[in-house]
Amino acid sequence: MTTRGAGPVTITVETDASNENHKLYNVKDTCLENIEQKVRDRLKIGENMTFTLHFKDQDDKWIVLDTAAIEQDEALKCEKWTLKACFPEEPQRKRMRAESCLEGKLQSIQDLRQILEQLVSEVAARADASYCSPRQLDHTWGLSAWGKALAETYSIFTSRTGSRDARVAALITGSGYGKSHALLSAAEAWAGSAGGAVVAPHCHLYITYNLEQQLFGDRNPSNAKAAFLLRVLLATQGHSNTTSDRALAVFFQKYSFTDIHSLVLDAVACLQAWLSGKGPGVHFVLAVDECIKLKLENGSLECVRLVVSVLGRLTDKLRREGHKCLAIVSSLSSGPFATQSDRGVVRVTLPPPTPEDLIKFVAEALEQHIEQKKGKWAGAHLLAGAHWRSAAFAVQLLAHRENLTVQDLSHSLVERLCSGMTPALQSDTRNYILQEYKTDKDAALKEFPLAEMFIDQNGSIPPCIAWMLFAELPDGCSKSPIHDFFANSLSVDARCQLEVCSASFDRFKAQYHLPILPKKVPIIFPGGNHSFPCEEWFQGLHLASMASGTVDVSSIIQKGVFRMEGPQPGKIYHPSQKNHQHIDRAVVAQHADGQKCLVLYQDKVNGDLGKATKDLAAAAELAGIWMKDKGIKSVLCVAQVLDCRTSQIDGFAYPLIILTEHSGSLRRFYRGTFVGAVQYQRVRHITV
Repeated sequence: MTTRGAGPVTITVETDASNENHKLYNVKDTCLENIEQKVRDRLKIGENMTFTLHFKDQDDKWIVLDTAAIEQDEALKCEKWTLKACFPEEPQRKRMRAESCLEGKLQSIQDLRQILEQLVSEVAARADASYCSPRQLDHTWGLSAWGKALAETYSIFTSRTGSRDARVAALITGSGYGKSHALLSAAEAWAGSAGGAVVAPHCHLYITYNLEQQLFGDRNPSNAKAAFLLRVLLATQGHSNTTSDRALAVFFQKYSFTDIHSLVLDAVACLQAWLSGKGPGVHFVLAVDECIKLKLENGSLECVRLVVSVLGRLTDKLRREGHKCLAIVSSLSSGPFATQSDRGVVRVTLPPPTPEDLIKFVAEALEQHIEQKKGKWAGAHLLAGAHWRSAAFAVQLLAHRENLTVQDLSHSLVERLCSGMTPALQSDTRNYILQEYKTDKDAALKEFPLAEMFIDQNGSIPPCIAWMLFAELPDGCSKSPIHDFFANSLSVDARCQLEVCSASFDRFKAQYHLPILPKKVPIIFPGGNHSFPCEEWFQGLHLASMASGTVDVSSIIQKGVFRMEGPQPGKIYHPSQKNHQHIDRAVVAQHADGQKCLVLYQDKVNGDLGKATKDLAAAAELAGIWMKDKGIKSVLCVAQVLDCRTSQIDGFAYPLIILTEHSGSLRRFYRGTFVGAVQYQRVRHITV
């Protein structure tokens, strides 16, 4: 048998089925049969399939590579061989049919199916079946609430009859808050929303555009609808997102199919056949994740709108056929959510995790009992907030490191989650946090839209991102106030934790010139006529920059007087004794009109609210003796309620703010990014 001359050579194999090149390196002393075998192995060509190798000569002409060509030394003139495998034999009728339609417009569903089947068989062996299928946790949170939200959404679709009514539900939440997991658990949650011991039959198809897929046809307005419908077809056959992506990349380089109406009907028929084996009354969710990946380089969202449009047509036909079907699209931002004709969508909200949810998740992941209250999983929750990806990374770190501080944990989370943040994204996110505190989520997001990719449905930013963005040290401080706010869990007695945390939050507000009260925090004024300023005046109060440390006022209060000689803005007055009376903290705030206000705090009312407010009133009475002489115009009392036996506050003579979970005032006071840490600390204080 003739062999190639000695020495290494690079062989590049070009296939008919794609533009991909497959290289075989360092072929030495190789006979023709061995070359054919290597090509067969590389291209995964079965032994029963015959093919012919064509060689590109020095004039770029294809000639059959055979023994004669080698004997004539045609192939030995180049140091690089370029081969093409061709399949003209009888067993390859499907391939011949495909070649006859090369770069043509397919006319029938049958042609399309045959070609697609062949392409899938070629790429499936090279595709990772689990790729683009997010790993689920062993359990989910809020499954019942998520199911009820989905059931309510489905009832909206079935009750509407207008020709322009929405057909698709939209889930919008920032990166790492669990939207992919929510989509994967949507069918189960919805099927169990009616209650009862038996969950109704349910199934789902999960189409995703993330994780660096090629999206060759999907990101082309001419093919976006057909590409989506073909992904649905392949999903019903059990093919992964990666297999579909690779097959469609080859398909749309050679073929086109423009009869979308026929393709929709075919997809409906395929889905009906697929659903028929899932049981009677099956709850079916068609979930489409990361739609924003279809955005074109020029910023156009045309492909996204096309996909949402054809998805609505598909699910509307299924519902009209009597199927319980929900279509849900997700994205980090709300921009993509509309159809080609500007038909709207129905917004569905993912229920946020509670502090108890995250405590349980971290504790179980670290195989610790909740009752142990270990510092390391406490710190994991504090830096995770309500952000599931932060919690998952924190657990991974804590599982392998015993002596991990909150600072170590935060730096690791920042490295994992924030390394790809552009300067523009950092700036928008930082400004969003500050503006959201002063106004609300919608107003802040309108002004700083890039922050949307990190916020949850409550407007929260993951704590580790806030930790990174607000690392500056104010004058006279050795630690950033926001670092102190998130770090106290590991170092402070649970009985004092809320006090230290709240003091750190005051320093943060002072550092960035934030008002002491956000808008919409309700103030309770005394009944009847009173001389106190109006609510707008209190909302205009600010704190001066504060140094570290506090001024101890324990002895002053316990003696029954409240003589802070010349009370100064920029200081925190704090009783150091654990069993102190009247207050947990006092600060002096200033208004733009030059007037001052003494703010008195009770940070942990977990007994009788009436007694707590009487203590605040007593402190205010003591302060009233001298406050007008010291330029103090008014007093404001703040009581943070943990667990009370009564809410009786009749007869309170001063402006009062009561912070509770159930009323929403706690969230309005601390705002989205910070309230999660406070909620956790409240739970810890009550349960320790």
